[in-house]
Order: sequence, then C-alpha cells, then structure tokens
Amino acid sequence: MPSQYIKKLIFERDEGVCFHCGSEETTIHHRRNRGAGGDKTRSKVADRPSNLLTICPQFNGLMESDVNAYKLALDKGWKLRMGQLSTHTPVYKYDGTWWYLTDLGKAIQITDDSME
Repeated sequence: MPSQYIKKLIFERDEGVCFHCGSEETTIHHRRNRGAGGDKTRSKVADRPSNLLTICPQFNGLMESDVNAYKLALDKGWKLRMGQLSTHTPVYKYDGTWWYLTDLGKAIQITDDSME
C-alpha cells in the first residue's frame, strides 16, 4: 500500500476527484495491479505516483469484475497492459482531457501543442 505521503500527493494531484466520473468519493487505484507491479521489491513499482490515481469505489470494483469496464479502463489508461509504462501511458479524465502522470506526483495535460 502507498505511504500516507504518497496518498496525500495523489489526492492533491488529482484534486480529489474520480478520473472516471468526477465524483468526490474516491479511493486510490493502482493502474497496474500490485501483484503485477513488483510491490514486494525495494523500488515499490506499484506504489509510484505514476501508477496511482483516484477512482470512485463503484468503478474501481467494476474494473475488477466486469469485462466491459476492464476494457474501457485499458482504453482510458486507468489500467495498464503488460509491458506498458505508467509514465508513458496517458490517462483520460472525466472532463475529456488526457494526462501523463509522473513519478514526482505531477500531472501534465496533453494538448495539441504538446503533440507537435
């Protein structure tokens, strides 16, 4: 599990809202599951800020139990495929914007200008 410092950093970065729906009722979500992200290693890959985001508890549960929600989560970057890097895979926010998440706890919005 992420440290209290990392949790605070994520809630501040994500402004305490769900990336999926904008709800203020959120939980910390691992884009790459802890079991698949080397959580037992010294580097704690799964608990890096780029691998964490805020999601509402309802959708967090759906991503694990519903194949269509899981596919949507993969398409939107809320879940990662094997081999995808959390720092290089953008995430979709409920307001229609796309973001890169850094391991320093920052979110960088992708704009048309940044794609040039």
